[in-house]
Amino acid sequence: RESGLPGLYRGVPALFCRGGLISGGQLSGYDFSKRFLLAQGVAEGPVVHVLASSVSAVTAVVASAPADVVLNRYHAAPRLGKEYSGLAAVAAELVRDEGVLAFYKGVMPNIAKFLPLFLCSMPLFEQLRRLVGLGYLS
Repeated sequence: RESGLPGLYRGVPALFCRGGLISGGQLSGYDFSKRFLLAQGVAEGPVVHVLASSVSAVTAVVASAPADVVLNRYHAAPRLGKEYSGLAAVAAELVRDEGVLAFYKGVMPNIAKFLPLFLCSMPLFEQLRRLVGLGYLS
């Protein structure tokens, strides 16, 4: 309320970045692991889709974790009495005070959050494609 309309859009660049990293991590992790499993002779089907979806949850979270941590710190700053000039200032302080691994705080809970979603979405998508005659993703 105090920041007005500009405050509503505080951290939007990091949010867009995070969304792109989640999607990119999910799809690249799924595609890579599915191709790997098929190359190892595992038959195309639900087993491959579930395993690839599990990998995609991990890759999505690991890819997006730095943006997620920076975004959370940036949004929490006013409540903590801090003020940053931008997202780069948050990242710089994080590295300086806590080290590079601080970008990966909360990775395990986020994997636990995304895993059920990804275990449902990609196998369901693959099966629906097959049911309507489009075949599995290749």
